[in-house]
Amino acid sequence: MIIFSYLIAIVSAIIVALFLGIPIVAERPWRRSWTLTVIFPTPIIAAGLLAASLKLGFKGFYNTLDLALITGIISAFLVKYILERIFPKPPLHPG
Repeated sequence: MIIFSYLIAIVSAIIVALFLGIPIVAERPWRRSWTLTVIFPTPIIAAGLLAASLKLGFKGFYNTLDLALITGIISAFLVKYILERIFPKPPLHPG
């Protein structure tokens, strides 16, 4: 059931991030791109928030399914509006 909860958190984060207008993939070259995308870091943050809340003892009402949905939605909003303020883009340098 826990694996299903992680899957719900990741899928809900991706769906909400798509509705918020976050790009699906980064611009090229990908190795030098600091663009926040639907693929990375949104699902990783959703899984991490769910893991942290489960470790702290939060279970939710429906065997962590509702908690997974809420953490997926929160992680999408976190990536869209807050993450670049916490971790700003590095200055561009040639090379």
